[in-house]
Amino acid sequence: MPPQDEQRQTFYIVDEEQPIVGMEKNIELVVGYLLEEDSRQVFAITGMGGIGKTTLARKVFNHEKIKKHFQEGLAWVCVSQHFEKKTIWQTILQQLRPECDVSKMMEGKLLEKIVRVLETQKALFVIDDIWREGDWDLIK
Repeated sequence: MPPQDEQRQTFYIVDEEQPIVGMEKNIELVVGYLLEEDSRQVFAITGMGGIGKTTLARKVFNHEKIKKHFQEGLAWVCVSQHFEKKTIWQTILQQLRPECDVSKMMEGKLLEKIVRVLETQKALFVIDDIWREGDWDLIK
């Protein structure tokens, strides 16, 4: 078991020129769901390790239609096996508001600022690598 501060990192940057064989239909399907007008929702991509969940999420996250629709409201955070809610909120807020110093903010203030963002603009958060359903319950 890795130490608590050692986390698996995933990144939302992907080579857009490289086609993902067999995923095109799924990419377009997820993009379509996310662009629906009243799409206040949680959309989960679940399955066994290694089947391409993160790759699919990356392709959707970097899709031109998604970038245009959500503009400055995009955030990607990797949860991994060991995490702190505060670190997740800091990561999300830092990506939404890079000018904001999140290092000394308490969890409540971080959540308040994230809620303000959600009240004023469309946003898409990819929360990658959640290992247990109970972890999702802690951060949703």
